[in-house]
Amino acid sequence: MVLNVDSLTFNTSSRGGGRACFDRRTAMCERFEMHVTHLKAKGPSHNPHEHVETEIILVLTGETEMTITGKDYEASAGDFYFMGSHLMHGVRNATDRPCSYFAFKWN
Repeated sequence: MVLNVDSLTFNTSSRGGGRACFDRRTAMCERFEMHVTHLKAKGPSHNPHEHVETEIILVLTGETEMTITGKDYEASAGDFYFMGSHLMHGVRNATDRPCSYFAFKWN
C-alpha cells in the first residue's frame, strides 16, 4: 500500500488536526488503523483513554510527553511510545511549537 499524504483529507480541530490513513481488517489483524495527528500548541490531543488495540505512537516532529498508567515519558522526532492493550494513556505536545506523530493501532 502506498499513500500520498496530499491525497488524504486534513481534518482540523481546535488543537490542530489530523489525517486518517486507514482503518481496516488485515490478514493478521482484526483491526489495523493508522492516522497522523498534528498539534499546534502545548497540550493534549485528547483526554487520557484506553482501548483494546495495542498502539505505537511514532513522533515525527516536535517534543511530546506521554503518560502511560501514571508514569510520564518524553519523546521527540524519531522516538516512539508503545502501549499494550487496555493501558490508560494520553499524549500531549510538550511545547508551544507544533508537533506531529503517527499513531498505529492493531488487535
